[in-house]
Amino acid sequence: GKEIKDAVLTVTGKTGDGAAITPITFTTDGETVHNIVLAKKASDIADDKAEHLLPGDYTLTETTAPEGYIKAESINFTITSDLKVMVNGQDANGQIIMKDDYAKHTVEISKQDIAGKEIAGATLTVTGTDSSGNDVSLTFETDGKEPHKFSLRPGTYTLTEITAPDGYEKAESIKFTVDVTGKVTVNDEEVKQVVMTDQYAHHDVTIKKVDENGKIVKGAELTITGKEVSGAEVKPVSFTTGDSDTTISVKPGSYKITETKVPEGYEKAEEVSFEIGTNGALTVNGQVATAITIVDKTKTYPIVFSKEDVN
Repeated sequence: GKEIKDAVLTVTGKTGDGAAITPITFTTDGETVHNIVLAKKASDIADDKAEHLLPGDYTLTETTAPEGYIKAESINFTITSDLKVMVNGQDANGQIIMKDDYAKHTVEISKQDIAGKEIAGATLTVTGTDSSGNDVSLTFETDGKEPHKFSLRPGTYTLTEITAPDGYEKAESIKFTVDVTGKVTVNDEEVKQVVMTDQYAHHDVTIKKVDENGKIVKGAELTITGKEVSGAEVKPVSFTTGDSDTTISVKPGSYKITETKVPEGYEKAEEVSFEIGTNGALTVNGQVATAITIVDKTKTYPIVFSKEDVN
């Protein structure tokens, strides 16, 4: 119900005697209604330069819609001999209201990994309410090739990840707005597209600490260092082996395991390098594996024999 600025409107038609009027064209100012004088006959008009209409049949047409709006349908109306304004056979009480609907704007939604690459297999929804009060709920699946495009009216919306692709974690929801000009805003900043980034999921890795005979070795302190595929250094993680295998959870990347404390009676194991792929595949020292096995060798002690005389 708010007045709109910069709409160009034109009134055309014929008076009751069949004479075509000179079209009346005006531009709305967004603040006040536009008034046209009504008169039963031309001689009743005090100012012959004033915009006026005599009894007859007319059409109000929007020739130019303001930015962000769709042209409204034309409105036919009649001025009766007693100067009533009739629209569709109903008394309009002297006022003709033309409503412009909001135009739709293309909004791009990009689903990316941490490297900025489009990801396939994510199920996303866009929900919200447009400026006309209509509820919006749209669901789609990403194809990993290009951003998904929607046509949305101005409003406030939320992008939510329903299902993350294999190997990724669900991202947090993103709120965004679309204004009447089509400008898209996220966190008060204008954006060309709404970008939702998925972090790689964690994967469990089993670490076995054994001796040469495959028996579990307790009391060894191991430390894991390395980098995730994003290039971020991971904080070193240390743990002490117990009565069973140890399971750790890490993101895809390249890592090393170093024995930082050796149990009594064993020799320090060699450093082990391993990688976790984005699909969770484990590679140890360049070989595909299902677990990481670190072997501590049992220490050996030399025996010294001495042969002496009685002196």
